[in-house]
Amino acid sequence: MKRRLLLILAAVGAIAATNAGLFLFAQRSVQHELDSTAATLAKRVASVQGRARALADDAHRRWLAQQPQTNPCDDAFTASLRHLADSVPYVKGISLLQGATLACTSLPDVAQEQVDRMLGRLLVGDNYLPASALNFNSPGLVQYYPYADGFNVLSVLQAEYFLDLLGTQDPARYRQVVLRVKSTYLRSDRQVGPHLPVLAHEWGSAAVPGGAQVYVEASGTLWWQYVRDSVVTWNLIAAGVLWMLLGLCRRLTSNERAFDRVLRKAVAGRVIVPYYQPLFDLPGQGLSGVEILARWPLPDGRFVPPDVFIARAEKSGVIGDLTRLLIGRVIDDLPALRLPPGTRLALNLPPELLADEALFAYIEHWGHTLQAHRLQPVIEVTERSFVTIAQTDKINDVFGRLRDHGIEVALDDFGAEYSSLGYLHRFRFDYVKIDGLFLDGIGKRREVERVLDGVLNIASSLELKVVVEKVETPVQLAYLNDRKVGAAQGYYFGRPVSIDVWRTEAGGCARHRGGCDHSVAECEQERAINEASFPCPR
Repeated sequence: MKRRLLLILAAVGAIAATNAGLFLFAQRSVQHELDSTAATLAKRVASVQGRARALADDAHRRWLAQQPQTNPCDDAFTASLRHLADSVPYVKGISLLQGATLACTSLPDVAQEQVDRMLGRLLVGDNYLPASALNFNSPGLVQYYPYADGFNVLSVLQAEYFLDLLGTQDPARYRQVVLRVKSTYLRSDRQVGPHLPVLAHEWGSAAVPGGAQVYVEASGTLWWQYVRDSVVTWNLIAAGVLWMLLGLCRRLTSNERAFDRVLRKAVAGRVIVPYYQPLFDLPGQGLSGVEILARWPLPDGRFVPPDVFIARAEKSGVIGDLTRLLIGRVIDDLPALRLPPGTRLALNLPPELLADEALFAYIEHWGHTLQAHRLQPVIEVTERSFVTIAQTDKINDVFGRLRDHGIEVALDDFGAEYSSLGYLHRFRFDYVKIDGLFLDGIGKRREVERVLDGVLNIASSLELKVVVEKVETPVQLAYLNDRKVGAAQGYYFGRPVSIDVWRTEAGGCARHRGGCDHSVAECEQERAINEASFPCPR
């Protein structure tokens, strides 16, 4: 329950963090679009202002060229000045000044009084003139270009052109677009004023060379579009993925529950049976023990992998019933096993099960039954089980109770996955079974042999009996004989077999294996002769 709660909290935290990141991304995306739009408009305004300035420079040069004439502002020059103004659609007119005095203009009906009014508006920082002040049909923006020679240019730009430019932006995406030219603010809703309107939503701005500024404000639609495209869309995708994962988890969980039901049925129906793998003393190779292994045969002749169903049995709580089943079957098989007196019969058991008093009593009964047949009962515990157990004294007490009933305790799979050196001094074992992992490099890699030599030396210094598992080749057997290892088991000697196979083959094989104290080559030759008449399982 606690793990599930932690997983839920972790998932909620991850989703919240992702959504916060997506929301910030949406905000930055809105700002990026506004900045980009403002910059684009700023470039167009800068181009307009640049052409207006170039037009004023051209008019100024033409005016200077007219100065030697008696009447420089004649009809021809006025016509050329008007043609020059008409060449740029957003320039309403051009007026040439000598100082502040009107010298010539392309605008009809413009007198000195109006020029004074324009210059007066510029002095107070306002360059916007309504249409009535200019005697025009539309308002204008006054641009003043002074020159060092005293001949200055006064241009009137059509405000309508800039209002149209701002109005080209999609109102569904942008709530307001504002252009500031000096102290005049032109808005996309065709309003003009001396103040910047309140921008309620996200907005971006871009400066224009020459003192202008463009402001773009996002609409609620634009903001929601980015939020929808990022936050909502990705949440829908995440919800879909999560739904599929939950479905997969339910399916896997359902498969596990189904497997558990079949496992319980197999235990109740006594389908799972014990298999027996012999263990031999070295170097004589006389049968000294048998390990009991659980096997689950299927109707088609295949087997459920032991590591699969035993792990599920431990997780689902069926391991106790499975252990009782195996113990009962072993007791039934004792007459058919025909084991020599003193043979050790080893049963694998997780240490956690030893806390079950009812099962412990059943193990005691199993031990007494084996002893009545003059056999030595052994409980093998794997080092992986000890990793999760910190109650050292309690485990040692359990091991002591087993010994009080004549049952030996062995540490199985020594060195398979975790460091077991701590277990060797915390717990008392009668012997250790060294995992065959250490044998893989024998005869191939010297460093592997050094590691195994060290493990064997540690066991010897602690006066522990040693069994090496998974012996498969004569080279490995020769190595163990050279190190005077006490016992071994593996496919080289025999595979795990059912009681029926043991009765007909493995028992005979065990009898043939005893008494060989010659060299490896001579033992192999003797074994070949014996197995020709009585095949041994490999």
